[in-house]
Amino acid sequence: MEKQYVWPAPSMVEGVSAYIDQLICRDDASPQRLYACQDANSNLTAITDISGDVAERYGFDPYGTRTIMDASWGVLSASAYDWVIGHQGLMHDVESGQVYNRWRYLNPALGNWPNRDARQYADGSNLYLYLRNNPQNLDPLGQTAAAGLILTGECCEAEPGIGTVVGGVVIIGGVVIYLCSRSGSKDNVRTVTCYWYRSSTGSSTTTTATCYVDVSYAECCGPTSPGADWKLRTSPPQHRYPTTQPS
Repeated sequence: MEKQYVWPAPSMVEGVSAYIDQLICRDDASPQRLYACQDANSNLTAITDISGDVAERYGFDPYGTRTIMDASWGVLSASAYDWVIGHQGLMHDVESGQVYNRWRYLNPALGNWPNRDARQYADGSNLYLYLRNNPQNLDPLGQTAAAGLILTGECCEAEPGIGTVVGGVVIIGGVVIYLCSRSGSKDNVRTVTCYWYRSSTGSSTTTTATCYVDVSYAECCGPTSPGADWKLRTSPPQHRYPTTQPS
């Protein structure tokens, strides 16, 4: 193993907004583990060792030009750790100075793309424009500046026409960009009708539960049980049962 990078899986960031390129750590063959630190715009600003001590720092201009510094903020000509992840969590190509954004490379010196947008005019009439000239935006795919990928309190939402919120995640071009926090997201909850039966009397009834989309039917309905002797059906009944109120 020369280098191994670790990014979060959905189960590791449950309840926390996560960006697709939010690196956790890197292991190498020395062996050494270095942890990544990001700012509010997902720029990787420092790496630390397993003790939490800063090993190296990074600064960026609005369009991704990187300045490498040691732990004491002294400017370096190159990374002592061969570190390539930087601007908005993207990979820097040391030889060309460009930034890899999947579909395209970004030229930080020019502040734009060197080649045309594959999605044509998704970002306006300028096919080489980066982030719609707003560095607070994100574009991890090199296709569309995600001006609407914002965190609102503890939830997230997509800008109309750019990205889709499905089951509590924001998706652009088939790639999950953000996992929304559970708390407060209108797209993260569902209302479920729960079907119950009581074998001792042959009775059935229903309750209504509101829960997060990633919660199973049984977990969602459990707290709404009419009583200890009522059992939850795994699916709605296919024929009529006498319906009574829970006693």
